[in-house]
Amino acid sequence: MTITGIVITALILLTVLSFVKQAARPYPGPTEQPEEPETTGVAVMLCHRLTGEHDHPRMVTKWLPARAKLVDAHWDTVGALRYVQVPQLSRWNIVFLLVALSRSWLVAAIGSMLHGLPSPAGRKHPDELWDLIEVFEFADSTGAAAFLASEAAEALAEDGDGWSVHAQAIPMVTTRAYLRTHFAPDAAVTLFCLRGRPEIGRDGMIDYWLDQHRPFVQGLQPVLNYAWYDQHIARGAEDLDAAARDYLPGHAPWDGMASIGYPHLRDLVYGAVDPRVQLANLRLVYDETRFIDLPQSALMLGTVTHIRADDPVD
Repeated sequence: MTITGIVITALILLTVLSFVKQAARPYPGPTEQPEEPETTGVAVMLCHRLTGEHDHPRMVTKWLPARAKLVDAHWDTVGALRYVQVPQLSRWNIVFLLVALSRSWLVAAIGSMLHGLPSPAGRKHPDELWDLIEVFEFADSTGAAAFLASEAAEALAEDGDGWSVHAQAIPMVTTRAYLRTHFAPDAAVTLFCLRGRPEIGRDGMIDYWLDQHRPFVQGLQPVLNYAWYDQHIARGAEDLDAAARDYLPGHAPWDGMASIGYPHLRDLVYGAVDPRVQLANLRLVYDETRFIDLPQSALMLGTVTHIRADDPVD
């Protein structure tokens, strides 16, 4: 065996031993029972898939700054409390690849088998690999509805015509499960667009997510070290579905979207090489296969490039 082979074998053994050692350690949880999620308002997500003529660098340097100026120019008409741009990082990013692999069809099939559930079907909507998600936060459904019917929304749709090959508007009620800091420029965000397992449907998925999975994720916060955790749910926003489809037609909307943020991308990079974080992620995936149809959901990892808000941003 060559020296290189010996070194690689030693590294693999050390990694396995580290995982075993860390797995035996208890996971710290919250000091008290997590509070009920706080409903903070209604969010409208504008999701975009770039045309083949445009790439990620051009989107970040050309389109997003211009789009931010467009939003600023129509801010009084937009009527939002906050506007956030989250462009997808390179899909070759190692952190994104690790998270995407852990939510792949194969992992979902194994988890389903362990839970005694049917194996999931293959992916139906490949165009939901979003390159940009914009989040508009409103105090209530009235403000969201007014935005979807406004001249500002029309101007944004026209602006996106030359950039998006597929776009969709998704309205959802926002519930806050954890907050240490607000969205901030350069923050790293995972946006997980969720569809529930067919066996339990939307209501079953949302109930389990809020009542069972949420406290579990909150309990892992000391390990994962995320800065915020928002649960956006479709239930309660049905009155906006027709307006959203009229504005940007698309597939059937998701049942929810999880937003988990970190102050900086380096916090996620550190987690990628931390055995405790990886074990916590495996525990999350195992629970997610109980209620989420992973192949029909869409994962995005991005960094915040622009914020416009009427309230201070931490």
